[in-house]
Amino acid sequence: SKRSGRVHILLHHMLSAELEKNNGC
Repeated sequence: SKRSGRVHILLHHMLSAELEKNNGC
């Protein structure tokens, strides 16, 4: 359960970074 939550957070972080990159461009 904890592991899954951690992975979800990591994915969310990566997605946020990608979105920021697109917005910055």
